[in-house]
Amino acid sequence: MESYFLVFALIVTLTCGVCGTPTDEDCCKANSKRFSRIEESLKILENENRNLKNVVEKQQNKISKLEGIVQEQERVEKIENQYRNRSSRLLEGGSQSLPGTEQVAFYAYLSKTEAISPHHTLIFDHVETNVGQAYNQHSGAFTVPISGVYMFSYTVFPNGAGSFASVELTVNSMPHGAIFVDSSSADGDFTGCTGFVVLALKQGDICLVRFHSTYQSAGKIESDSFMRSSFSGVKV
Repeated sequence: MESYFLVFALIVTLTCGVCGTPTDEDCCKANSKRFSRIEESLKILENENRNLKNVVEKQQNKISKLEGIVQEQERVEKIENQYRNRSSRLLEGGSQSLPGTEQVAFYAYLSKTEAISPHHTLIFDHVETNVGQAYNQHSGAFTVPISGVYMFSYTVFPNGAGSFASVELTVNSMPHGAIFVDSSSADGDFTGCTGFVVLALKQGDICLVRFHSTYQSAGKIESDSFMRSSFSGVKV
């Protein structure tokens, strides 16, 4: 861009240098105005180019974020596929699922507040105990490694005024327990509720905690250092 300005300046200088008559002076003035208009046009083009560059950078940033989201989804799907394959092998391998022991126990809780929506599975992502490695903190599912009797407990705290929900414990997508949480619309309390079930389960059954599939719940579920929305289970 600067080289163009230097060329124009040189042309103006040479032109004006040979101007001697009034007609030549008029020619010099006309050329000077023409070069000024060209310079203004170049500045406008430069600004437009800068704006286009900013737009391209923003689009590239959005693309990078989308690529990151896709990669994370692919990673989670890969983990879930590996877990499903492991469950299939457990079904085929019978009691070989946990060589040398039949102990199964887990305890996990939400690490952050989560929005309420119908049929949404609560993924208790922070795992404190996972004897037998049957609970998946990425999907929120507990896959029964050994047939037997299991006890499950799940606790949910509504997040202040206007939060309410029907929460189910399901086995293979069928509800086997339900609790209802409802915070006061007046003072925004955080009164939680706990469900407790004892079930005879078969190897490969999948247990999880979710919001009711059709009930129109609203608000959020709270989980912090003062109250833990959690899910736990143990083989009797």
